Amino acid sequence: MPARRRRPEARLGRPTLTRERIARAALRVLGRAGPTELTMRNVAADLQVSPRALYNYVSDRDDLLREVMAICHADRPEPRLDPGRWRESLRQYCLDLRSWYRAHPGLLALAHAENLTHLAAPGLLDADDALVGFFLELGLSPQNAYRAWTITVLQVAGFAEIWDTWHDRPPAGLVPAAVPLVPPLPPTDRPTDRPGVEAARTDESPATEPRVGGSSAEKSNAERLGGGRPDVGGLAAESHPHLRRISEEVTVEPPDVLFESMVTMLLAGIEAALLRPARKADAPL
Repeated sequence: MPARRRRPEARLGRPTLTRERIARAALRVLGRAGPTELTMRNVAADLQVSPRALYNYVSDRDDLLREVMAICHADRPEPRLDPGRWRESLRQYCLDLRSWYRAHPGLLALAHAENLTHLAAPGLLDADDALVGFFLELGLSPQNAYRAWTITVLQVAGFAEIWDTWHDRPPAGLVPAAVPLVPPLPPTDRPTDRPGVEAARTDESPATEPRVGGSSAEKSNAERLGGGRPDVGGLAAESHPHLRRISEEVTVEPPDVLFESMVTMLLAGIEAALLRPARKADAPL
């Protein structure tokens, strides 16, 4: 029997279409433009083919989304959780899960925008079942195991969808590292615009305020936040004393450092639940 011919990887310099390649193109469109732009036409444009060519592999948009879900599920990290090393293994799983969400930007937005339950891939809940089982094996009550599972997923997914997305794909012209800890107040709320409050500027001060979060990412915190003026970063000492304090004293941390702090706090909450007396096992974490 003659050997079956394998499909070439590329033709005329372009990759050969497959369901997986079309689905990954859909994920690229989703990450760039969001759920509303996830159309057959835009996916075809990403692949530099005609929309009609896609229908040789996927029957319609629902079929495309089904393949997208299958691809995302196949990419999801398998929990390798060890109750004997629960802190280390849970921390590593959080890091792996964060990487998965970052590699599939817009996935949560798609799930929020559309009902995808009928497109769920087989085994979709396997990772969640393993995570819940891990918390139960640690000794958490079912109620607190549910809480720990939910909070873990929400913290990691929320960080990746909001904070990582903002840094991975910032708006045009924005350098996240140059943005201050807190935004400036609107002009009408600044102390110098309110009756009875003297301007903090001296005669030697520039006539115009420096723009907060300027184009240079190398500016120091002091320069970005107002150079020590009473209205640091647009924060009036009398109305926002606590935000003003962190603006003056706290260093902006990169996402990786902030994520590690978040995971450390998550582990501390789980450990506190494990140490509670049995009669308080179901007390809120």
